[in-house]
Amino acid sequence: MKYSDVSFTWSGDILSISSYAQYGRAILEGLIKGGATVRLELTKPVKPPADLSPWWHETIQKCTKTNPLYVKVNHCEPTAASGNILGGPNILITHWPTLAFPVSWRQFINPNNFKALFTTNPQALQDPFLKGCGVELDYLPMPIEKDTNPNDISEISDIKKNTFVFGSVGYWNQKSNFSDLIIAYTAEFSSMDNVALVIKTITKDHNPNNAAKLLQLVKTQKESVNKPDRPPIIVIQDQFTENALNAIIRRFNCYVSPKRGSSVDVSMAKCIGMGKPIVTSNTGISKMYVEEFKHLTKAIRPVPVTYEPVTMFDGGNAMDSWGRNDVQAMCKHMKDAYIESITNRRQISEEVNQMGLIAFDKFSVDNVCDKLADKVRQLSPVALSL
Repeated sequence: MKYSDVSFTWSGDILSISSYAQYGRAILEGLIKGGATVRLELTKPVKPPADLSPWWHETIQKCTKTNPLYVKVNHCEPTAASGNILGGPNILITHWPTLAFPVSWRQFINPNNFKALFTTNPQALQDPFLKGCGVELDYLPMPIEKDTNPNDISEISDIKKNTFVFGSVGYWNQKSNFSDLIIAYTAEFSSMDNVALVIKTITKDHNPNNAAKLLQLVKTQKESVNKPDRPPIIVIQDQFTENALNAIIRRFNCYVSPKRGSSVDVSMAKCIGMGKPIVTSNTGISKMYVEEFKHLTKAIRPVPVTYEPVTMFDGGNAMDSWGRNDVQAMCKHMKDAYIESITNRRQISEEVNQMGLIAFDKFSVDNVCDKLADKVRQLSPVALSL
């Protein structure tokens, strides 16, 4: 087996419904099924998701009992990893959505703590501090796999089967930036168009008491566009298992990501694997996809951004910026995606299929796992003794 010579301890969340946990599971499953020996240290010992596979239940039981191993992979923020450093080599996998890491992280990112640092957002690696910190840097993207269950589609209440659905998924916060999406969609379409916008969201604290507040925020944003015949918007705030959420995403005809910065967009990666056209802010991890698929102008439509200071993260980092969407461009791209789904469906289908073929190669589970496995091998006792 290709990873039988790879062994490490993995510390991080793999049991929650978060994007980070799904990212961790995707990489770990590829490595463990490929023969790697892994000790799991669960930083959030929450109850496993209801649809967690029997294989994962068995693997967690086994790997949490494995003795500590020489190389340790910390999947978390560096501030959280700093109190959990092993005597052997430590690797940090961390996520940040904007152009520079927080100042508060800097004291922890050094060769004494970490031999290598991986992040999912290549833009963040341009941070001048990181370039001079002495730690090996690389990016480790979310693996993209072909959809294995394409017929499991969940119909959405109040949406007819032939309606063209724009969909977006994320926490309700400044970074997700659903306000730009709501304004663009409401300005461009009317109740006469056969469209709907579905936003699957929840507040970061998962507080159900915020449900009514979220609906009011959506209503306010929608009504800020002065027109009488506004198109429908569906907000889904229920908690779903991963499989149930995948079934909802399959109902989307076009995925729209208005994020001002992104580090892991699991839903976008899944939509690429499902063969959905994408409209996305051209920043963060989305910029990596845009550059990779830039010749596929029907499959992925980048919304230009201008950068401005971050308003919700570490205010002491003058280097940090995030994107402000060109809302008019977002309007145009969404309209084009809708019109061309009627007039140019064949070319869109060909392009999204080509996008998938590229993604299944460039961002395959094997390629992502190979990158981490190679680094673990380099830091293993045998390699270090040569």
